[in-house]
Amino acid sequence: SSIEDLMALPSPMTKFFAVANKQLTDQNKPTINPADYPTITPVPYSGVRSPRNTVVLLDPPLNSTAVGRSTIFFDRIDYAGITGLTVEKGSATTLIELLPAINEALGIALALTDFEAVGSVPASGTMSVTASATNLLYKGTLTFTLAV
Repeated sequence: SSIEDLMALPSPMTKFFAVANKQLTDQNKPTINPADYPTITPVPYSGVRSPRNTVVLLDPPLNSTAVGRSTIFFDRIDYAGITGLTVEKGSATTLIELLPAINEALGIALALTDFEAVGSVPASGTMSVTASATNLLYKGTLTFTLAV
């Protein structure tokens, strides 16, 4: 067993809360408990309150010890900035079958819901996938080469 097998890829939610709690700590604000927020919807942002491209408004549930809304501004990464990516195709013919290889190439455990629907995986060449509106980490379209 290699070290890679021992290190699970983080989920977008895990990564989001790590970034959000670091931001809150840097602002001397209390951190947030991920268990209080099972669903988070990122919203594109452009305005004077922050130079970041995304905002999330977190309202704690009634049974939480947290009080008041937390507003988290952060930057989703534009897939267009990721170039030269190669993904091992293997026998994948659908995105769900190709997803583990995409995750391995990116180093994050994305889910099918992190992408817009796509057709079948091409036999060879390049493929493009687009981030869904609910993707916490990425925006835009990722194009990569299939290694066959």
